[in-house]
Amino acid sequence: MHVFAIVPLGNFHDVFAPIFHAAPDPARATNACESIASLRDHATQVQAVAAPEHVDPDHWSHATADLVAQVDALGTTCSSHGDVDHQLDVIHQAFHRVLELSEGHDEPGHH
Repeated sequence: MHVFAIVPLGNFHDVFAPIFHAAPDPARATNACESIASLRDHATQVQAVAAPEHVDPDHWSHATADLVAQVDALGTTCSSHGDVDHQLDVIHQAFHRVLELSEGHDEPGHH
């Protein structure tokens, strides 16, 4: 179980994690597509949070905007019957970039 210093990031995770970690099958894709509004709401709430004190505001702004953009791209993927599993992977990467920043790792790819 994760503990998030930024509450909206935890809320995003609470919706996204069960979808992402489900077996890749048609039900997962359907659930992901049905959850876009909730995911977008939580992603925009993350974006509205000011950069943590230890993080470059430009890095935070870029990472949180990318999270929102990737959730929006899921909507496009769903409506075009594209590769939902791939887009979930992209969202997962964007989420982890924001998470890393929130934990004080202001360098791309830090784990």
